[in-house]
Amino acid sequence: MEKTVRLQDVIKAIGKGIGVKFDADQIINDVKENFGKLFSCPGPHDFQKKPDDKKILGAKYVCSHCKGEVGGVERNWYERGLEHGKKLR
Repeated sequence: MEKTVRLQDVIKAIGKGIGVKFDADQIINDVKENFGKLFSCPGPHDFQKKPDDKKILGAKYVCSHCKGEVGGVERNWYERGLEHGKKLR
């Protein structure tokens, strides 16, 4: 029989392995809230680098319409998809 693993337990195990305590429930709630913002956006998203984010690699971007956040890789693929979509019209 296959065992069901809760995401909260996985997050806690990762934290224990690296010596950091995570609030797994808060992380999951934050992810759900962010997905809700992104999926309800009237679009197209207008991702801008977060003004307080000084990182070059791993920077976060926020949509000026819905306030949903994504990483740089996700932003690049989203924008690439928009460009490809324009070619189909």
